[in-house]
Amino acid sequence: ALGRGCGGFGTKIHAAVSPLGHPVALHLTGANAADSPHLPTLIAGVPTTAVLADKGYDAESNRQAIRSQGAEPCIPPR
Repeated sequence: ALGRGCGGFGTKIHAAVSPLGHPVALHLTGANAADSPHLPTLIAGVPTTAVLADKGYDAESNRQAIRSQGAEPCIPPR
């Protein structure tokens, strides 16, 4: 997936990783895509007790998606 970012065409790789940093799930988007809407798809089916994400994923819908899987969200506010 390519998208036009400020440096030209590019991609973003969204990753869910284990506590040791091993990739568990990957999601590829265009560089111009926002981070936040992709979190529910990324964590779907990944067994976890907590989700740590950066402030790019700060949205109440993401917190609800995390809680619906029985995990605790840890996302700093913007």
